[in-house]
Amino acid sequence: MSRLRGRRAALTLAALSQLAIGAAAIFARFALHASGPLAVSAARLCVAALPLVVLAALRGRLRASDAWTERRLGVAGVLLAIHFATWIASLNFASVAISTLLVCTTPLWTEAYAVVRRRRVDALAALGIAGALAGVAIVVGAPERTNAPLGIALALAGGVAFAAYLIIVRGVDARYDTLAVTSRTYAYAALLLTAAALAAHDHLPAAGDARAWGGILAMALFSQLFGHTALNAAVRVLSATLVSTMTLLEPVFAAVLAAWLFDERLGATTAVGAAIIFVAIGIALRAEACGIDTADTRDTSWPQALPERTRRVMGGRGRERNAMLAATPHWIEERLSLDGPVEIVPPYWVDDDEIVALERQHEPFSFERFADGTLLVSPPAGWKSGSKESELNRQVANWVRDCAPGALTMASNGGVKLPDRSLLAPDATYVSAERWARSDSSRTFAEVVPDAAFEVLSPSDRIGAAHRKIAAYVRNGVRLAVLIDPIHRRISVGREGDAEPRDLGDVDRVDCSPVMPGFVLDVDAIVRDA
Repeated sequence: MSRLRGRRAALTLAALSQLAIGAAAIFARFALHASGPLAVSAARLCVAALPLVVLAALRGRLRASDAWTERRLGVAGVLLAIHFATWIASLNFASVAISTLLVCTTPLWTEAYAVVRRRRVDALAALGIAGALAGVAIVVGAPERTNAPLGIALALAGGVAFAAYLIIVRGVDARYDTLAVTSRTYAYAALLLTAAALAAHDHLPAAGDARAWGGILAMALFSQLFGHTALNAAVRVLSATLVSTMTLLEPVFAAVLAAWLFDERLGATTAVGAAIIFVAIGIALRAEACGIDTADTRDTSWPQALPERTRRVMGGRGRERNAMLAATPHWIEERLSLDGPVEIVPPYWVDDDEIVALERQHEPFSFERFADGTLLVSPPAGWKSGSKESELNRQVANWVRDCAPGALTMASNGGVKLPDRSLLAPDATYVSAERWARSDSSRTFAEVVPDAAFEVLSPSDRIGAAHRKIAAYVRNGVRLAVLIDPIHRRISVGREGDAEPRDLGDVDRVDCSPVMPGFVLDVDAIVRDA
């Protein structure tokens, strides 16, 4: 029920955000009569970013929790600046109609990204996007015959940039809330647009021009601070394609507001186009209600009964969600491979009990979950890798028995749930008595941050996925994370406070002090005969 309420709230935010963003076209009329477009965009973002940055600083949201996420948000800020700059610049080379239509192609690009990731086209998503774009084309009217290729390219670039922005924001680490995200991306975009405005010699309105500054402040406080921020919050819950499809309401709201404020004629074609857009969005909403995420693709046409234990695990989740898992979708079945682990981006958040259900249904595969919801699905490692894991666990368990009474050690079949909602299973885990006492071990997967986590690469493991796990351990407070690559005889170690793991190269031993005082990991015994 809480999940349903969260999605409804996100849908409401997305809809209201379009009213606010659609009003920006009205406010821009007041601002642009006395200022250049780049200067107006820069001022809009500067005014919107300032209160967010101050509030984020007061609430501690500006502290960097993850270097990789910080870099992603930097890229997102650049993309937001590109979105504003290219779309505004396109108006100098193409008609308003064609610029509006092309910048509204955002859902095409988010869905194209989803198709590449899922390797399947979602018919409902395609139908909804096509219908919504057709409605936008009707609302904005026929383009003029003279549209320079540069104007078309700039408008398309604006749509692509905003699609990439939504995709990045949706996948941001769960520890970065909407305030942490927008305070960074708005500030980065504001700095870039300010530099662009200065380079282009775009000027701000005169200090006494109340009309122009009123337009800028309205865009900043209503369209940007509320509208775009609400959109950022919605995309953390809803799919990027659904949110970008809902942005196609923007020209409808803009046309209605213009008719109200400026007595512009609202023709029958506008009403027809708006109706088509609403129907198309209705298709997307219906798809979401049925459990079909329009940003991603899956096929629930493979019916296979779940074991009784799995049905009990899924009990109480609601008829739609149960039916969705009971017919195991192809996004799981088609990607499973005995050749090695695969990363799968599921079309919805797979929670802990559903992980249990999937592992039981797809035995002997193991399922792990990263903070962004991506599943890491691994086949059995094989006898040779299994023997190396056994040697690793023997060494850790012997040290715990002799030197750390009351502590806990687990093998890869244990699994731990970390603060950022990751659900990972290190090949060997050490949890001190103090940390275990503070943990929640009442569920299938203990909610605990281990003191040390060890991983051994099998011949089929992906090094990228392994490094991602090591980074997740350190990011969540694991004091020591060790990655052993037996084939290349390389050791990587991440320690508390490290920005990234350190490559120790080919070493025979790793001193695990001070996390595990006196424990020296005998790497040679593990990688021998690799």
